[in-house]
Amino acid sequence: IAQQADIVAALTLEVLKGTTKAFDSDIHLLRPHPGQVEVAQRFRSLLDSDHHPSQIAESHRFCDRVQDAYTMRCCPQVHGIANDTIKFVKNIINTEINSATDNPMVFAERGDTISGGNFHGEYPAKALDFLAIAV
Repeated sequence: IAQQADIVAALTLEVLKGTTKAFDSDIHLLRPHPGQVEVAQRFRSLLDSDHHPSQIAESHRFCDRVQDAYTMRCCPQVHGIANDTIKFVKNIINTEINSATDNPMVFAERGDTISGGNFHGEYPAKALDFLAIAV
């Protein structure tokens, strides 16, 4: 869904005859959040094709418009944090799926049984709340 949002936004920018200047890699390397850099790169790859130039983009290549609306030029910043959040949550959920949450924990090799708190759901709960905010 996050990648589809990038594609829809890129197509929207193109239909609005927007510029790709806001997605220049040097801009995004000055604030190098991984998701932001990734989304800007995705926009460039979708919109700046030397091999298959868009007729719409070519029709206004030398337009004198200074900048596009925030909603278009800020897509890497807005979509980027959503992508970073998805990756963060995926890491938490993968850890949870591959963890022991029994209580008590039985350590047969050392002959010990310990009551702990691995059963607590705070990690997935907070991560999923964070995901809901991002989405």
